[in-house]
Amino acid sequence: INTIPETGAIEYEGETYETYRDFYRYVFDKRNKLKSKVSIFTTNYDLFNEYALEANNIIYNTGFANTLHKKFDINQFKYRVVDDTNKYKEKWQPVTKEANVYKIHGSINWKTNEKGELQQVDFINKENHQEVVIYPTMLKHRETAQAPYSELFREFSNCLQKKDTTLVIIGYGFPDDHINNIIAQNLKNQDFNLIIFGNKNESNLNEFYERHKNYNLHLIGGKTSIEKEKTENNTQNVHYFKYIVDNFLKSKSVDNIKKEEEYDEQYR
Repeated sequence: INTIPETGAIEYEGETYETYRDFYRYVFDKRNKLKSKVSIFTTNYDLFNEYALEANNIIYNTGFANTLHKKFDINQFKYRVVDDTNKYKEKWQPVTKEANVYKIHGSINWKTNEKGELQQVDFINKENHQEVVIYPTMLKHRETAQAPYSELFREFSNCLQKKDTTLVIIGYGFPDDHINNIIAQNLKNQDFNLIIFGNKNESNLNEFYERHKNYNLHLIGGKTSIEKEKTENNTQNVHYFKYIVDNFLKSKSVDNIKKEEEYDEQYR
């Protein structure tokens, strides 16, 4: 736990943070007319998602009531924020930039109070790390049945069961059987699609892929290079987060399209 950046750490201003910030900016650029919430399920304990969403002025919900004590309430994920600019019209319009962040293994800024209630706190440092609520990768069945773990996993399962759902996986090596089983169960639905950015040479991922490759599963990974001959010095891993952001998202972002249009106009 000491390796996880605490609240306000310098890591939340570095390159990793910049990549997260760009990721969400490009994602919401592409879906600016869609009304549905983005659902983000993460096994990470850190706060990179939260910092990046805030930097992009994206409203997000982590399941905690927006009150003084910020207690966990699974129903928070069901609520929507509406734009009341035209509130006198017959129909309310939800804001277009909104996300649910499900931290299914816990978080560096979660703790239990003296009543045993789960709370989100504004600041965690090394002195009070022992109070942090996080869950190991592999849990016994008895522990997975406890709240909020069971409630978060139920939300994960419910989201995947929605019609025409696509789950995009980045940076997950398939070590958690509970998560894997939920994904595998939903692969049986014909309108469910799974896109995995990952390394097929990793044993857990390879085992999952080989078992379910005949379903709507797409694996993207491996090494690439702009040079004719690949070497260790000029290759990049396609499944790495930064490569995905810079090459799959950035190249098709609104900013880049505008730049290309301006360039074409200039040299006509």
